[in-house]
Amino acid sequence: MANEIERVRFRGIEGAVIAEVTKDDDSGITFGDVTLLMGTSEISKAVDSKSDTYYCDNIAAETLTSKGPTTLKLKGTVLGNKVKALITGNSYDSTNDSVVEVASPDIKYFALGYLYKLTNGQRMLVWNYKGTFAIGDETYDTETDGTEATEQELTYTSIDTTHKFTLKAPSGTGNITKSIRNYIVPESTTFTAATFFENVALPTEANA
Repeated sequence: MANEIERVRFRGIEGAVIAEVTKDDDSGITFGDVTLLMGTSEISKAVDSKSDTYYCDNIAAETLTSKGPTTLKLKGTVLGNKVKALITGNSYDSTNDSVVEVASPDIKYFALGYLYKLTNGQRMLVWNYKGTFAIGDETYDTETDGTEATEQELTYTSIDTTHKFTLKAPSGTGNITKSIRNYIVPESTTFTAATFFENVALPTEANA
């Protein structure tokens, strides 16, 4: 049978990294150095989208859709104080490796990269290009004779870039100029995890 569906599922997540967005305007987008965010045990993704149908002459004549921000919830190891201060816009004291929470933190945008695996062995490489972090509730439990421990929880709200890229149209003919939100590619000889996450990888522009 032609075009058979390969029955695969998600199985595996690793390598959450970040890079600060240093510029995002009509002339281009740039990023700071890539740094490790946390060891991850789970990343869940939800897209806020809406769709409404409008009626005319007693028929459903038009459907309008809108796409809101993408929310990623991350669970994993406790953040280092330097990274915690960076993503929350607080002050970091390197002498004492301490976070100093300020009254009005600076709002900073970050790219978020990670790798997820499929049950067929394929590894998928992901960069989300612009978003903000919020740290969830933290629970500090008493030690017992068991092995229980609590994880760090983060929420990353991903939005579109201000800069618009010239890309190939979905039809394969012609180009489109659009803001982008993320880039998802399978690992291959062209895109390896080592090179994809060394810097923030951007899609090749159609007119490059």
